[in-house]
Amino acid sequence: MTDRSLGAMLRAQTACANRSCMQELEQNAARKGVCAERDLQTVKDFFHRAITQFTTDILAHTELRPVLLGNGQNDSVLAILQSYRWKNDNGMAQPTHPYHAAWLAFALWCEDNELEPVLAYRCDGLGKLSWHELTVRPLAATGSERDTATTARAALTLNA
Repeated sequence: MTDRSLGAMLRAQTACANRSCMQELEQNAARKGVCAERDLQTVKDFFHRAITQFTTDILAHTELRPVLLGNGQNDSVLAILQSYRWKNDNGMAQPTHPYHAAWLAFALWCEDNELEPVLAYRCDGLGKLSWHELTVRPLAATGSERDTATTARAALTLNA
C-alpha cells in the first residue's frame, strides 16, 4: 500500500488532466491567432484576480466579496465567456464550454484550499440587469474534522 490517500491520487490525476486540457486550450488559441490568445489570457487573468481577492479577504478576516461578471464589472471577460447565453447545462463549469479548462484550474485551486467554487446567476428582479457572481465557500467538513472541532469546542467549554 502506498503512503498517499486515494483523494491525493485523484487530485494528482485531475491536475495532470487539467494541465493537458489547459495546454490544449492554449494551443488552440495559438492556432487561431493573437486575438484568441489575448482572450484566453484575459480569462486566465480574471481567475487569477479572483484567487487573489478571495485569498486576501480570507487572510484579512474580512467579508468575502464576490467577483462579478456583468453589471458593469469584468465586461471584457463577460463578452469572451458569453455568459449572457449560459443556462444550467452550458455554463463555464460544464465540459462543453470552450473555456472550461480555465474553470477547472480555478476549481482545482479551490479544492487544494478546501474551498468550493460557487458561480451564481443574479438579477435586479425587474428584467433590466443580470450578472453572475463568483465566490467560494468552505468545503463541508469530513468526519475526522468534525470530531476534531467537537473535541476543541468541548475543551474550550471545560476550560471556561
